[in-house]
Amino acid sequence: MELLRALKFKEKGIEHVLESISRLFSASDRLPLLQGFKDFVPSKFQRLYDRLLRLKLKIQDKEQVDLTDI
Repeated sequence: MELLRALKFKEKGIEHVLESISRLFSASDRLPLLQGFKDFVPSKFQRLYDRLLRLKLKIQDKEQVDLTDI
């Protein structure tokens, strides 16, 4: 809720808010939430959110590969 309030009162930019949200939902069991959140992102910020989502998925894939190397 703090993120949304900060966005509403222009204390933080949309980029910061979307990055924070992507960090909140970046755990492997939360990735479906991160993907579903895209439906709530305004259309003019969809490309930015897509980039964040791809980055989080790439990081997740790399972590899974690293774990299998153990």
